[in-house]
Amino acid sequence: MAKRTQSKETGKPRKPKKVGKRKGAGKVLTATDEDFDRRVAAAGGPVLVDLWATWCGPCLALSPVLDELAVEFADRLTVIKVDIDQSPEIGRPLQGAHDPQAPTDHGHTKTEQGGVAAEG
Repeated sequence: MAKRTQSKETGKPRKPKKVGKRKGAGKVLTATDEDFDRRVAAAGGPVLVDLWATWCGPCLALSPVLDELAVEFADRLTVIKVDIDQSPEIGRPLQGAHDPQAPTDHGHTKTEQGGVAAEG
């Protein structure tokens, strides 16, 4: 957190300097296989990437939270969403780690509803 200093002229606290406006500041951007690298490079700082799908319930539930994060941290974070069905190349290196329906070997099993539940 930036320190507030006092103005020599007025003795009143000064507000910290604002960081320059970031590309897409305050809104969630979308990216595809074709423009992902360009969008990340243009962000000019930290980027949170959400790999999501229209059929993914948890992904849809997380969407409003990402919207809030994009606004709250607009001066220091860029949020980019990628629909993995439309842009499969971006998520391919993760080999299913982004897919909430993918079976895992970490004490979880696939449920009939399509989600993942803890064993036990």
